[in-house]
Amino acid sequence: MKSSRWIIFFVVFVLVVAGVWFASKQVAPLGPPASQIIKAQSSLPTIPDPCIADGKIKTVVGPRSSTLYFMCFQLNSSTVRLDDPGAISAFQGDDGQFEGGEFEVIVQPTAFPVPAPKSCKGIIVRMPWSLYTQSPDAKANIAAKKTLYGEISALKSSPGKQVNVVLNLNRYVSVVQANPLKLQLRECNVFFRDVAGKYTPNLN
Repeated sequence: MKSSRWIIFFVVFVLVVAGVWFASKQVAPLGPPASQIIKAQSSLPTIPDPCIADGKIKTVVGPRSSTLYFMCFQLNSSTVRLDDPGAISAFQGDDGQFEGGEFEVIVQPTAFPVPAPKSCKGIIVRMPWSLYTQSPDAKANIAAKKTLYGEISALKSSPGKQVNVVLNLNRYVSVVQANPLKLQLRECNVFFRDVAGKYTPNLN
């Protein structure tokens, strides 16, 4: 009798172990750890708004509920005053280097979507200076601005070339009408969109 009980016990034990093993095979794998998933998600690139030079103005709510006005504009042989020797120029330091990332482009007033004062013979589109020029971020930002300047400068030798850029209209613009939105430049100046010294080519 004892041997029979041991046999029954052994058979039950084997069946239980087999059942547990079989059930474990039916459970779907848990996948990679959460830390890996978070890391992968954080490494995904940010897709900016496409810069379509259609002359439309995008309004964005800025700091302290202020309204920011951004626009995508196309620089080409028709919009840039290439007849002016200083139409595309960069600020250079005493050593002749491209310092601070600051440069400017003179645009035809008649080609600009926002009306300018009649006295404007050209609208100056200026790239702001990147502060703290010795910091690693500033060096990268200045290098990116220098690359953009090179692309724009190529308009002089390549009449068919086009460069889409994002502009910030705020400093020199007035709202003439809220709905539909109509703006008016107070002066002959606008800026490339710059955030903390970095040219930002999107409309977000």
